[in-house]
Amino acid sequence: MGLFPHRQREQARGAENELKGALERARELGDRYAEAHSLLGLAFAAFQRGRNNQSETLAVKAGEIFHELGSGWADDTLLPQYREIDCLARLSMIYRKTMDYEKGIRIVRQALDVVRASRKEDWQLQDWEGELYSQLGFHSRALGELGSASDGTEQSEGAIGITTGHWGLFQRQFG
Repeated sequence: MGLFPHRQREQARGAENELKGALERARELGDRYAEAHSLLGLAFAAFQRGRNNQSETLAVKAGEIFHELGSGWADDTLLPQYREIDCLARLSMIYRKTMDYEKGIRIVRQALDVVRASRKEDWQLQDWEGELYSQLGFHSRALGELGSASDGTEQSEGAIGITTGHWGLFQRQFG
């Protein structure tokens, strides 16, 4: 949690209150994207506060909504798919923290399937590949599957944009 975990927990508590209000408003308006986005934010806040089960539940629900939105999204930005992968990456981090590496591997593979299914000419989700293969390598190493871990690490090094931060990745892809 960094050098000042008490500050992060305080910030997460404040964010939680704001996000609960945003979630309520999104539901009032029937805005499914805003609902899922609020749920993902709440999942992150719960993760920061050490509430792994709550974080998992919220991330799963947000991912389900983003998945539903992906097939009927009005434009061609792949924004719901990006956020679905974001939810799955969050779940992978939870499973890493709770040492449930088999679940971590399954969830990373699911995220990689979303990336592969979203390939197209301008392929906006390519930068996720490096992050996901890196997570796959970690989970595999933790289970002693060194061949799988090596494959994941090599693929992550070859993926475009592995050093791109998540914020920079989102900003570059979706403005």
